[in-house]
Amino acid sequence: INGGVTIENVNDTYIYDDVEIGQDTVIRPKTVIKSGVKIGRDCIIGYNVYISENTIIEDGTVIEDNTIM
Repeated sequence: INGGVTIENVNDTYIYDDVEIGQDTVIRPKTVIKSGVKIGRDCIIGYNVYISENTIIEDGTVIEDNTIM
């Protein structure tokens, strides 16, 4: 995880160790980000999102609340 990433609630957000998250990305609460995921810069990952293994999310992407990918 690069500097400048905002995790709104670290107590109920689950991010696997090998995940890459770009600068200025916001991770909202109750999100699960599985192994091998790469998230670009300036993204917003909504509330209660589940991102499956090895998913790639491009810079500037907004993922709506309650999304399963």
